[in-house]
Amino acid sequence: MSLSKIIHSEVWSKDLVVRVLYITMLALKNKNGVVDASKDALIRAANIYPSYFDDAIDCLESNGWVKTIEGGWVVLNQSQKEKKEKAKWRLDYDIYLQEAGKAYRNLKSDTKWIKSRERYHPSLDILLSIEKAFVDYWGTELGWERKKKGKSDSINWKSTLQNALTMKCNQVLKNQDSEFRLHLPFV
Repeated sequence: MSLSKIIHSEVWSKDLVVRVLYITMLALKNKNGVVDASKDALIRAANIYPSYFDDAIDCLESNGWVKTIEGGWVVLNQSQKEKKEKAKWRLDYDIYLQEAGKAYRNLKSDTKWIKSRERYHPSLDILLSIEKAFVDYWGTELGWERKKKGKSDSINWKSTLQNALTMKCNQVLKNQDSEFRLHLPFV
């Protein structure tokens, strides 16, 4: 991909850290597309915070832009990416479920994201609410069918579950304090 075309590509719609990491990898790759670097070396070269690296590299891998290999990564060209996408989640519910489950588990352990959601939804139990959204809908065949109707070959689970928090049917409220419960006639 020429650098002049990158601003019109899907990668340009991703987070700043993802874009910086990808451009760094484009600059470091050899003629075979291999980025021969350790994780720490790549973090230093991209000048990004280490805590952001795993999410950024996961995004690049899940979208088919890079692939982890022994000793580094390979930047995939468009034809390699298209081959990889043909066997994706759209064709097989089990693959969808595996990818969705992995993304869900990663999001549940993303304390920074959880804290940011708690700031915007102080009365919600964020973990239980995203679990409910996943168990009741996105982790089902109905959720898979809905995602297949979209045009994107990748799923932004963070955005999907973030949006799910705004839907009343997914919202699980935090437990009220005991003082409040004492005043309820049915408790």
